[in-house]
Amino acid sequence: MMKSDEFTYCARLARDRDYGRYLCALAAPANSRNALLVLLAFNDELGKVREIVSEPTLGDIRLAWWRETLVADQEAEGGAHPVARALKQVVLENGAHMATLQAMIDGRARDMDPAPFTNVTELEEYAKATAGTLAQAALQVLRVDDEESRKAASEVAVAWALIGFLRSVPFHENAGRRVLGRQLVPTDILDRVDDLLIAARGRGRRVTRKAYPVLLTARICDLYLSRYRSSNCDLYKTNLEFAPLTPVWRVSTGRLFGRY
Repeated sequence: MMKSDEFTYCARLARDRDYGRYLCALAAPANSRNALLVLLAFNDELGKVREIVSEPTLGDIRLAWWRETLVADQEAEGGAHPVARALKQVVLENGAHMATLQAMIDGRARDMDPAPFTNVTELEEYAKATAGTLAQAALQVLRVDDEESRKAASEVAVAWALIGFLRSVPFHENAGRRVLGRQLVPTDILDRVDDLLIAARGRGRRVTRKAYPVLLTARICDLYLSRYRSSNCDLYKTNLEFAPLTPVWRVSTGRLFGRY
């Protein structure tokens, strides 16, 4: 049984650092909701590694620590980390596969490479390895294994990650990290997001409602797409602040009416 203090830590981390996916996770049944929030906290721990280390080599060491911690006994060194402890319970009690969690770590190796992304294909492969793998772990928790739902979840997750990449460009560049190659045009990324969402929604009737806590991020993607399109995708001038209830309403109505 997951301890309440571990869950509280993970839930707060997910809410504060990954609010969009946090809202969607709340749409899950009570018996899997906590596990989804733990996965989001784990994903955040991996995603911020590059931010908190002074050089890429230290980031590689931190990722290696996570690999070792996941397979170590509960009493081993590092077992005091609340996210690591909670993750082991997610594997034992909620069906997440250890191999998928390890793949989430492997996908973050690209974060340690200082070279910017040069084209949409390269960026999309990174998104599949990170956000796409997170989505598959979430489906395991939700006990969803049909092919159409898995494909739709991957498409939505990659679309969400591409939007997240655009949102992060000003932050990275202000920190002195160039992540957007000269040949990588932001509008091309938006076009790919559109394509992915269209493909995912085209599977709608063949997708189980059990997968909606993963798929509902598409509803929030629409908000960002609209803002970027209206500003000609000016990454520095686009207003990405929404009224507090706007994303809540988008997720809630999607869940109620069966739309993602």
